[in-house]
Amino acid sequence: MTEAENNAKIFESARESAKTFTAVMRPRLQAQNLIKYGIGKRSYSDKVLQVLQQALENEIPDNESDDWKLPLILEKYENSHLRGNIFAPKETCS
Repeated sequence: MTEAENNAKIFESARESAKTFTAVMRPRLQAQNLIKYGIGKRSYSDKVLQVLQQALENEIPDNESDDWKLPLILEKYENSHLRGNIFAPKETCS
């Protein structure tokens, strides 16, 4: 496999995982706060989902009963990066 084919395959798999994460997590995030992440807020919720994907290290939480933690995870992740604290502990939804 050439380097170009390898790069294309990596890019394609990353794009598919991002689509999957977004497709699964968008309605779950909207269920937490429809006004903040709901209809008409697509670009804002896309940005929030990108941050959430980084915070969760591209893992989709299995247990939907812990979805109430998603806004807390977002806030903690954003605050840790604003202060430059790259060693902040990772919060999970499990």
